[in-house]
Amino acid sequence: MREAAIVGHSMGAAVAVETVLAGTGHRVISLDGLTYMHMYPRQTEDAASAFLDPFRADFAAAMRDMCDRAAGPDADPALIARVADGMCAADPEVAIAMMDELMRWDMDGALSRADALALSVDVFAAAPLLSDSA
Repeated sequence: MREAAIVGHSMGAAVAVETVLAGTGHRVISLDGLTYMHMYPRQTEDAASAFLDPFRADFAAAMRDMCDRAAGPDADPALIARVADGMCAADPEVAIAMMDELMRWDMDGALSRADALALSVDVFAAAPLLSDSA
């Protein structure tokens, strides 16, 4: 599967990068991933705690807040609520552990390795989600 393009959405973009670096595929397509500068690049312990503490205190409220902030100003409120409902249904312990691991992932190092191997990494992001520093 060396010629495969691996697509990752949101947190899955990090998985896609690591999958290609491990030898499966030659191209990463990131959809609304690798651009959240509050999670990328690797965060300090204090920054990770500041982000994750609200999830530990009230997972559903923090998840709904994150969904609201991630949605653009023209997003359909019913769609935002449906997405938030699905995300709130996740096991909080698993979801928080995944976010914690992602905040410790070395995106810069992974992308440098991808560049050194001449692997293609294409990033597509919704304008409201794209940070100037991304």
